[in-house]
Amino acid sequence: MGKVVIWAAPCVAGVAAMTGLFAPAHAATLQSFGHAAGAQCVATDVSDSSAVVGSGAVVGTCSKPPSIAGESTNGLAAAWYATTGTSGTPGAQIRLQPLVSGHSCTAAGVTMSGRIIGSCDRASGVSTGVHWTDSALSAPPVELSPLPGLLGLGADISTAATGYNQFGSVIGQSFADKASTAVVWPRGSGTPVQVSTRNDDCIATDVMEQSAAGNPTILLNCPYVGLDASLRNTVVPQLATPTGLLGAYVMTPLAKNSSATDCVAQSINATSRIAGSCRLPVAPFVVAATWASPSGAAAIINVRDANNLVLASASEGLNDLGHMVISYETADGRSNAGFIDLSVSPATFKRLPPLHPGTNVKIAGLGENDLVLVLGLNDGEHAQAAVWNPVSPSVLTPVPVYGGGTGNAVSTMSKGGSYAVGAAVDSSHVVNAVVATLP
Repeated sequence: MGKVVIWAAPCVAGVAAMTGLFAPAHAATLQSFGHAAGAQCVATDVSDSSAVVGSGAVVGTCSKPPSIAGESTNGLAAAWYATTGTSGTPGAQIRLQPLVSGHSCTAAGVTMSGRIIGSCDRASGVSTGVHWTDSALSAPPVELSPLPGLLGLGADISTAATGYNQFGSVIGQSFADKASTAVVWPRGSGTPVQVSTRNDDCIATDVMEQSAAGNPTILLNCPYVGLDASLRNTVVPQLATPTGLLGAYVMTPLAKNSSATDCVAQSINATSRIAGSCRLPVAPFVVAATWASPSGAAAIINVRDANNLVLASASEGLNDLGHMVISYETADGRSNAGFIDLSVSPATFKRLPPLHPGTNVKIAGLGENDLVLVLGLNDGEHAQAAVWNPVSPSVLTPVPVYGGGTGNAVSTMSKGGSYAVGAAVDSSHVVNAVVATLP
């Protein structure tokens, strides 16, 4: 599947923790990228490798950046780029140029092809999507332009990226005054290609991987449009393919489960399997779901407790092996996470243990190597990330704290599962952008 950088499918709040074994060994050592780009920093995305630098690439955002050409930096946010390093030591932050001097930028995603995706404020203060490239880090960003109007009239006003694939295609939204249109910006381009009907408020949620130039297949969720009053305020997931006249996108609805009111699609993998969630008219009201192929109906996934009660659940990720991670909620309102192998019949299900018995577990990432990154609470009731491997399902291995701190927020994983990045507060209350190399 591609990577979502902003939008995510509705998740079930509070997921139930199951007692498990706590692994005494740490998954990895956290290392900081320093503070060349600002005083308080977070890392927001990481790639497994980069053609330019030969190691993983990392992006993030810092507050209180150093000034550029005498600009005032009070209240500014600065986007930055670094590498995971080839000898175990990460590279220093390189501040990325803003769209307008003296205005903020954030970096949200980085592809293996070297495209860096984020947003910047224009001179007017309106935020818009942008991209940089790792082969020209000192250059200003290229705006991810909104859809133009007819003869210069009725043009959209801003954009936002919602996801990307490793080839470098970026999906997102082009915003008019009160509506938006799903678009894609092909690799290296800031010119949008329209995907959905103009101003239909369809949301681009995921994009299939690709290995050659061209417009990719895109997954969307769209508001129901029709005369059936019972379907008002429902969602219709759709698959968009560039198979129309002159390569125009053609939208095909995905069939909901027969027992569901409606369904939302969250991710699509290389075999066109789709993961999402469906809304039911009766308890538990929301359950995880999957489409084995775009031509079939959604199959709901029932997670049951010891009393055979079906629990509320939602999809949180899908990899190319056909393995899926979900969140689910117990009857007492706590939250937990599960791992499902959809490539076998019947599908197998494994519950993830908590960092500390009786606490919640939240999915943060699923790698192509089947490692799962989670966030939970440690013995001191501080947030801390951990890594789970289905080979040892009873073990949850914590990602260590940094610089004498009490927890961390390592919350993003590379597609292949090689690295995890995020933020960690040290004993001096400084927020550090950090990386862990995963086992």
